[in-house]
Amino acid sequence: AFAPESIKPTITLPDDFNTFWANAIKELDKVPVDAKLELLKERSTATVDVYQLNIQNIGTSRIYGILCVPKKEGKYPAVLKVPGAGVRPYNGDIALAEKGFITLEIGIHGIP
Repeated sequence: AFAPESIKPTITLPDDFNTFWANAIKELDKVPVDAKLELLKERSTATVDVYQLNIQNIGTSRIYGILCVPKKEGKYPAVLKVPGAGVRPYNGDIALAEKGFITLEIGIHGIP
């Protein structure tokens, strides 16, 4: 492959970068999570429960996602799937959940 430790930044961070994100995190800490979880029976399988999840975001917006959880009791590794550019529906990763992973695929545009 290649040596990832040899990859160097191509730009310099703005002077206020760390301050901006520290303030954003403080603002988000004030927002209650208000998580809502709805079982999607029609999407669930014999081995995986599929849910629509939404949590409060800053302001009045919410973050939506599809959570897939193996039904069998136990501890599982988790995979967070974040979106690329564009708006599209999310279906969750049922196939990966069937292999023993908890998966959460989120959207960022406030659309269920």
